[in-house]
Formats: sequence, structure tokens, C-alpha cells
Amino acid sequence: MTIPEIKIPVEIPSVVTDAVPHMFHPILVHFAIVLPLIVVILELVNVIMKRRSLTVSIYLLFILGMIVFAGAYLSGITDGSEAGPLLSAAGQEELKEHKNIGTLLLYLTLVPIIFKIFSVIVKKAWAKALYVLLLIAFAALTVYQAKDGGELVYKYGANVQAVQTAEDRIEELEDEIDALKSAPAKEASEPQSAVEEEPHEKVVVDLSGTAAPQEEAKAEAAVSEVHEAAVSEVHEAAAAAEETAEAVTQEVKASADEAQEAVAEEHKALEAAVNEHETPAAESEAAQEDEAPAHAEEAAETEHEASATEHEEAASEAHEAEADEAPAAH
Repeated sequence: MTIPEIKIPVEIPSVVTDAVPHMFHPILVHFAIVLPLIVVILELVNVIMKRRSLTVSIYLLFILGMIVFAGAYLSGITDGSEAGPLLSAAGQEELKEHKNIGTLLLYLTLVPIIFKIFSVIVKKAWAKALYVLLLIAFAALTVYQAKDGGELVYKYGANVQAVQTAEDRIEELEDEIDALKSAPAKEASEPQSAVEEEPHEKVVVDLSGTAAPQEEAKAEAAVSEVHEAAVSEVHEAAAAAEETAEAVTQEVKASADEAQEAVAEEHKALEAAVNEHETPAAESEAAQEDEAPAHAEEAAETEHEASATEHEEAASEAHEAEADEAPAAH
């Protein structure tokens, strides 16, 4: 999104921007992003519930939102002045666009509350719908501005300490290059040696003419090495972060597998305990069932023997009675 440059009608004194703490902008912008979304949600709820308390809360959130947006704008100027000189050309263009959208949002904070009052006065459905649409558009522009600010940090390295350190080192090397470039000029302005031999002068001139390019090439190579080292450090940090994330993921997966195995082992142990408890009971029932016919057979045999014994005794008694009756008859 490309918009023309927008300025506020009054110039903010440097005393005000200097009083704002550095890196205070990331704290305020989170509230600036969330407050319009909360107002949108409350308005949609209020369409159904129609509570006066919700309307009062919305007005208070509008006032709080204007204060937060003003603070975010001031802190953005402070942080932008710190990050701007260290950014590339593309990063500076992105920062300029980010500032323009922020200025536009500062003006647009008045629009929703004006249309809110207008919809309450008119009391028409179209006025209410227009107000809600404008409120949603304002919230969407705020979210886009948040995305733009994130690109400034993660894509262009705004206010990133590692990038700032690398840029400082590059500036130091550039100063050294400038010093080496100016060295031949100083040597040429100094008085020449007392020896006026022409071949010797030519040698000196030739050496002075070739020394500067060689030193400049060395300095440029050093700058390139520092830049490559900074890029390599960033890549190594990213790779280390990926390895750490992968290691943590594997540890979590291993812990989950161990937990599942422990649960499975406990489940098997519980089943074994239940089976051990059920097996003796089943065996005792089977033993009782096996012993019941044996007891019945023993009882039957005992009764049979008892009846046989009684029969034999009865027969013996009858035989003895007959033997006693025979002599008496004779």
C-alpha cells in the first residue's frame, strides 16, 4: 500500500519525543490493535442485546483508543528516528510508509466516534450499518499497520541489536577506508626526500599510486568478511533455534510415548490382577462341581451298605427264631 505523505498540523517539540522511552512503541501498539477489534465485537453484541451499559463502555473504549493511538504515534517517532539511519533504502521506504499510515490512523480515530454519535441521533438502520462498516474498516487498517510494523522488524531488522552492531562495524570499516584513501594525498603534500634522483622518484610515485588501491581493496575485503560473518551468525542462530525446536519436539514425543507405554503396562497389570482373582474362584467352583458327584456316590454306597447290613441282620434274626421254635415243637 502506497499513500501520500501525511503530516499533522502542529510540529511536535523534540522535548516531547525525547521524553518517550526507547522501545516503548511495541508495548503500546498491541493495545492499539486490540481496542478497535473489541469495539467491533461489543457493537455486534449490542445489536442483539441493546444494553445501555455496553454503549457507555464503547464510548469509554473510544476515548482510551484515542489516547493509546496518540502514544503509539509519539513512541513510533522516537523508535523510528533510532532505527531509520541503520536501515537499507528499502527499509527506509517501508518506515516512511509505516509512519504515513500511522498518521492517517491518528486522524481516523475521530471518525468512528463521530459516526457513532450520528447513528444515535439519527436512529436509522442505514446510519447504524454505515457506522459498523466504517468501524470494521478502521480495525482492518489497524491490523494491516501491525503487519507492516512486523515486516520492519523481521524483514528489515529495525531496532534489532545484532543488525545495529553489524552496521556499526561496517561504518567503522568505511571510516578506515576513507582514511586510507586520504593517506596518499597527505604523503604527496609532504616534502620530498633530499635525494633528487629521477628513477627513485618514479619508484616512489609508482608505489604511492599502487598502495592506496591495495589498501582500499583490503579494507573492502574486510568489510565483506564482516558482512558475511554477520549473515553467517544470523543463519547459525536460526539453525540453532530450529535444532532446539526439533529437539524439544522429539523430547515431548518421547515423553508422550513413554506415558502411553506406562499406561499400557498398567492396563496389562490390572488385567493380570483381575485374571488372577477370577482364576482361583473358577477353580474352586469347578472343584466343588467335581466333588459333588463323588459325595453323592459315597452317600449312595453308604446307604446301600447300611441297607444290606440291616437285611442280613434281619435274616439272621429270623433264622435264629426258626431255630428256637423247632425244639419247642418237638
